[in-house]
Amino acid sequence: MSTEEIAKGVAEAEEIDPLGLNVVLDKSLMTAFPEGSTVIEVTPSGASAWVKTIKIDIQLQDGTVKSYFKKGAPGKRGLEMMEGTYISEKLIHSFVPEHVPAPLAFGSYESIPNMHYYICDYVDMTDDLPDPVRFGQALAKLHLNSMGKSPTGQYGFPVTTHLAFVPNDNTWTGTWTEWFANAMRKMLEEEERSHGQDDELDRLKDSLFAKVIPRLLRPMETGGNRIEPCLCHSDVWPGNVKPNADDEDAAEHRDIAWAAPM
Repeated sequence: MSTEEIAKGVAEAEEIDPLGLNVVLDKSLMTAFPEGSTVIEVTPSGASAWVKTIKIDIQLQDGTVKSYFKKGAPGKRGLEMMEGTYISEKLIHSFVPEHVPAPLAFGSYESIPNMHYYICDYVDMTDDLPDPVRFGQALAKLHLNSMGKSPTGQYGFPVTTHLAFVPNDNTWTGTWTEWFANAMRKMLEEEERSHGQDDELDRLKDSLFAKVIPRLLRPMETGGNRIEPCLCHSDVWPGNVKPNADDEDAAEHRDIAWAAPM
């Protein structure tokens, strides 16, 4: 799917996610919320070139008000993005629930079946950079809590996850060196697909895969050395990691794989 097709799909989402008070949302979207829920208000939340993001304030059947975050994207790639987000965030939430919004659901719109969504709890976050010490502790806790719990004992993930709209190669592999090389190869293939072939980059790729990656990573897994897969966040940047407005703990999300901390 091209960037133009994704942008068109995000624009279409404007039509099925009306903003304002007491609006009517897509039927499929409403079935994701607890039974008896009613919409109070829908407002924009954040900004993205690849997905449509909104905040949905819901009144539950018992009168409690709860807020949810929803993002959506079109097409086969969009469905893969939403599924990958749901499965990876559900897993990471099981290990560090205090740092990840609780996932609720993913699915497809009834009114536009080619449009897909992901819903999780809404967490109010600031635009400040997270405290580096507390953020480092949060990542370390994820790595330690998940270490040795890969379902296959290998490196990879059961579904495709994405960097923005670029798919990761999460094929299960027996070594960290092999997984990292596959991931880098996929990113470089997408780069060439977008910008065309480049002779200098081709030469650098040859050195990267033949020399740099093996020399950097292989010693950790040879000569009697051993490492174990753990969950790693593959897209740690300020847009994905922000301080919680209530307690300043870092809230992080997206793009997880069974890998090795670097």
